[in-house]
Amino acid sequence: MKSKRKTKEKRPNPKLSDKKKFNWSAFNKDRLFILLIILLGFVCFYNVFDQKLDLNGDNVAYYLLAKNINDGNGYRSVWDASNGYHSHYPVGYSAFLALFMFLSESIIFLKIINGMVYVATLVVLYLLFRKLVSNEILIFLIVSAVALNGHLLRYSTILMSEMFFLFSSALVLYFLILLRFDKNLFKDKYVYLVIVFLAAAYYTKSVAIAIFFGVFIYFLYKRSWKHILFVFGGTAVLLLPWMIRNHTVGGGGSYIKPLLVIDPYNPDLGNAGFGDFFIRFINNGLRYISTEIPNSCLPFLESEIVQNSTLGYLSGIILIALIVFGLWRLKNYRILFVSYFAGTMGILLLWPEAWFGVRFIIPLVPVFLFLSLFGAHEIAEKILKGRNSNPKYAFIILIIFCFFSALLIKSLSVQAAQPYPAAWKNYMLLAAWSAKNTPGESIVCCRKGPLFYLYSGRKTVKHRFTSDDQSLINDLIKRKTDYVVVEHLGFGSTPKFLVPAIQKNMTLFKAVMKIPNPDTYLFEFNKNQPNPDSK
Repeated sequence: MKSKRKTKEKRPNPKLSDKKKFNWSAFNKDRLFILLIILLGFVCFYNVFDQKLDLNGDNVAYYLLAKNINDGNGYRSVWDASNGYHSHYPVGYSAFLALFMFLSESIIFLKIINGMVYVATLVVLYLLFRKLVSNEILIFLIVSAVALNGHLLRYSTILMSEMFFLFSSALVLYFLILLRFDKNLFKDKYVYLVIVFLAAAYYTKSVAIAIFFGVFIYFLYKRSWKHILFVFGGTAVLLLPWMIRNHTVGGGGSYIKPLLVIDPYNPDLGNAGFGDFFIRFINNGLRYISTEIPNSCLPFLESEIVQNSTLGYLSGIILIALIVFGLWRLKNYRILFVSYFAGTMGILLLWPEAWFGVRFIIPLVPVFLFLSLFGAHEIAEKILKGRNSNPKYAFIILIIFCFFSALLIKSLSVQAAQPYPAAWKNYMLLAAWSAKNTPGESIVCCRKGPLFYLYSGRKTVKHRFTSDDQSLINDLIKRKTDYVVVEHLGFGSTPKFLVPAIQKNMTLFKAVMKIPNPDTYLFEFNKNQPNPDSK
């Protein structure tokens, strides 16, 4: 009999097999989607990039503070006549900008750095959301919608702290999720990263106290007192230098005083009582439902259409319902996001009604979008399964949403190409004229002092917000004011307080420069002349 040869069983080459699996693993899909998100982020940023300064004025303050740090002059309000230590804006964002000023002090260059923070934030958000939901295609589409959000894109090209704060707070949430409560606390690197970025968030915006609240409730829910003590103790150590500095120079708490008055732009109305806070809470809540939340998540809808309208309330209620449903379907980490929302909205609902706009909820916008789109996808998937249809068609909702969001890029691009409005252009021209035609030590009373200083190099003061003209005039004298600017920038305090005070005391003011259309004046203020107009 012929002996049967034992044939070797062919086994797959483990290297080739592993390689094939590696190429098609979820990890590689994630890397592909991250690269696509980075590409999308840069394309969007390039198309909406605005070389101009933003007209809110805060961006100029951040720039000047960063320049002062870079020049070795400390964290001072260089534009203010007092040249005092600055405490209104936390030091974080200005210090971040100062790190790059050794390369260039160009505003355009720093705007590009801010845009890179926007792109980095998109990557962090993808990583964060992937820890919450396993479907990488779904998360890619949601983060694409975030990348195309008109408000986030607008702040990506403005020198303001919103984007850096969003980056820091997103990292806090991401590292929190990576924490292992069964691991040795002191050997867990993510604990230290949570501490670092908690401190970074607070150094960027005081409203980061809402994140502290969310982290505290999350640790409390996990019944981990050791994490509470270690994380908050470590964060306190990092924040201690700033607290000591503010205590020494008498700063800090710059938002507390405006919070306690009825209207921070009209102090004559007095302090707010319990009834005022209750009305403020209700009015702010209604506005967030009808305007801010719909506008933040659906920026392709005209804000005038949704503002305080039936459509606005309907959109807001639907979005909130989707967010709640998304939270419910999330299963894990609900308590973390609920407490984060509660902390942030609890602060914002008590803020003066004069402080409004999507700007204040920018850190929540990506999470709003994630939860609402995730909730909508879950509902669509359930409906399709119930009708025996392919559940993958649920992705169409997100694709349509991304399409409408992308339409806004064109309008942002057009906006970026527009010149400054005439009133602002005149204001800057007047500041530039002042640089050449007034003594270098002059003190100018104006709104948007940082912007005026940037073009004029002249120290500035603000007039008092009071209808008592003599109180306003005496304050100008006390501050050794040499010139006063009357502009048409749209601030209610100028026609309400400043112009009447000038009209009642004309002997003290002499017009030295006027730029027409609209009329923008520079008055010389004779602070040493007796005032015959005073009673």
